[in-house]
Amino acid sequence: GVRVARFACAERGEVCWGVLPEGANAAEMGMSLQVAAPEAVAHGRLEPAGTRTVQKTLVPLPQQVPPAVVAVGLNYRAHAAEVGKEAPRFPIILHVNPASVCGGGPAHPIVCPPIVSRDPPELDYEAELTLVIGRPCKDVAPAEALSFLCGLTVSNDVSARRWQGRKGGGQWSRAKSFDSFKPVGPALLLAAEGGAAKRSFSISSRVNGVTMQDSSTSDLIFGAAELISFCSQGTTLLPGTIILTGTPAGVGYSRSPPVWLKHGDEVECTVEGIGTLRNSVVYL
Repeated sequence: GVRVARFACAERGEVCWGVLPEGANAAEMGMSLQVAAPEAVAHGRLEPAGTRTVQKTLVPLPQQVPPAVVAVGLNYRAHAAEVGKEAPRFPIILHVNPASVCGGGPAHPIVCPPIVSRDPPELDYEAELTLVIGRPCKDVAPAEALSFLCGLTVSNDVSARRWQGRKGGGQWSRAKSFDSFKPVGPALLLAAEGGAAKRSFSISSRVNGVTMQDSSTSDLIFGAAELISFCSQGTTLLPGTIILTGTPAGVGYSRSPPVWLKHGDEVECTVEGIGTLRNSVVYL
């Protein structure tokens, strides 16, 4: 597959997509990258367009703030089982505040605000394969849905569990909408290159180096094509919309005893072939 990063370039100050070399997890300042034409990236394809030097890395999305953030609940069979739920008949969809999106690395910690409980704690992690829409789509059939993808990336669907329950009145979106609760990155895997959109990926998360989740997207109940089609019925998905496809088993609140994110923790979310998203945790 072909992985691209989004960055501000040193030569002209413009924003570019650049091809990440083999073995590089993320773009870094000073790297010289082959530029990928944005019109081709929107279709999930690579079209080389010169080289540029990385001045500043950006979230690997068509816009820094996506027009919509769609999250999917209970979409791994083992995760549904671990929380005592039956597999849903239809995708469980919720929308999250786009301003919650941030990047990875030292400049982008997960910031736990005072409104989210420190004692007792409630902050949890969720590694997720994330779909990035490249072109407007509405009422698409599953058979054509993947053609609207520009690529796939990694997200951490950070969640405040009490806000997901009684504090949020039973609605999940507020629990997942606080600023910095949607880290995304470090790269975008182009959907049309090498059949990337149709394959399965291993997916995992670690907290302070300890593996918490270790699964495969083959355990998904609803796959990428089904989710794009379902979300597009009667609804326009704008370019840059991201769809978080759900998290596998092993989340913190389902463990015995529960594992909550604390101040100073380091969280890593990895999807094979895309990269590792790293964020520290800061409590205000």
